[in-house]
Amino acid sequence: MRVLTFDSPETWAAYQRDFLAEAANAAERFRRSAGASIALDKSPESLDAVGTWLVDKLQHPEPGWDALDWLPVWLHPGLPLAGSGTDSDGPFTRAQLESMDQVHGYIVEVLLTQRPTAKWVIFTGAKRDIRRGSTMLDIGRRQWPINTIGLIYKVSLNVVLDGDLPPAGWLRNAVEAEFAKATG
Repeated sequence: MRVLTFDSPETWAAYQRDFLAEAANAAERFRRSAGASIALDKSPESLDAVGTWLVDKLQHPEPGWDALDWLPVWLHPGLPLAGSGTDSDGPFTRAQLESMDQVHGYIVEVLLTQRPTAKWVIFTGAKRDIRRGSTMLDIGRRQWPINTIGLIYKVSLNVVLDGDLPPAGWLRNAVEAEFAKATG
């Protein structure tokens, strides 16, 4: 993920603008990709099927994306892609990143539907806090905003790098757990 800890507040604001625009666009792409195969009603229950869809796309990436020059805004721009042929290959292909980005966009829609009063914030914690500068969703407790991309990033790493499959309902459980922490 992209780390903005030591960047300027102006860079944080520009990142937030791009992050939010990309999340909205990604949700629309997800609706087209998923088609009628998933009931996308923005409910927490819909996240069960969305989580299954993501794991499938991580295991079986769609061809064609690797020819494009696209990366999600939330990815560190210097991270090499999987299969790049460098000693420091990253974990994901462009196709896997696109699937993650689409699901992230939908998660944002679900959270905003569940909490319409939520506000996007730029995390400004301690100077060495890795979350500093990140765009996060405040849904009730300002000291515990939700890192929306973090909801899928670690599980995606485990699926791609180790073949560890999450249990059924993992995405809804992750979102509900973060929601509970963030609302106190």
